[in-house]
Amino acid sequence: MAMLRRQFAAALAATTGLGALGLTGCSTLGAPRAAIPPGGAQLLYWGGPILTMNDAQPQVEAVAVHAGRIVALGRRDEVARWQGAATQVVDLQGRTLIPGFVDPHSHLGGVGLQAIAANLLPPPDGPNTGIAQLQGTLRQYIATSSDAREMQMAFGFGYDDSQLAEHRHPTRDELDAVSTRVPIVAIHQSGHFAALNSKALERARITADTPDPQGGIIRRRPGSREPDGVLDENAYFGALQHLMPALSALGGATGHDLVGRLPAL
Repeated sequence: MAMLRRQFAAALAATTGLGALGLTGCSTLGAPRAAIPPGGAQLLYWGGPILTMNDAQPQVEAVAVHAGRIVALGRRDEVARWQGAATQVVDLQGRTLIPGFVDPHSHLGGVGLQAIAANLLPPPDGPNTGIAQLQGTLRQYIATSSDAREMQMAFGFGYDDSQLAEHRHPTRDELDAVSTRVPIVAIHQSGHFAALNSKALERARITADTPDPQGGIIRRRPGSREPDGVLDENAYFGALQHLMPALSALGGATGHDLVGRLPAL
């Protein structure tokens, strides 16, 4: 997204030569009036809000794209000069066009997981001020959530050890106090740590003999190699390969998911 944002800014700046101050004519990359290729630009977008992510000119009516680059943006009647015989015109039909999400650290997949997980966030976004509250939230989730019943898993998202009264992560023993039959994965607010109960550790194939993976840590009980339930970075990411149920494109469980493999919640 940063690259596209720079392209938008460059196109806006080319409009007047004074930087991205506004649109007085058709904006182009490199010069106020760039040469239109034979046949026109490859793509034109209009017909809906187009957000530039540039505070100086946050919205335009149309965008022209050629050879993978934004070559013009501005008012529709001005960008239309880029339309030629070879141009594909995309009518947004009222939908919003924004720069693509090209950030590899965006955690977009976590947004979907959060939507079906127990809310472990601290106040004001959740009720969890300590480990006892986390336990209560997870118990309630297991007892009432159709997602938990369908997945035969209990995911929780958003706890923050720095904002818990104990100032630490929950342990496998504390999550075992919620359930020893249902795998529980409590995901840290950062998305880079998780606390698992014993059933989830078993499902993830993590034991005292499991070495720390490169780029990750399996935290251990004091004076022991036995995992205490907290997984850092690649230890957590690797565990998810064994813990995530298979989902259909519509978000429902598929035929080879975990339903039926565990006792009822």
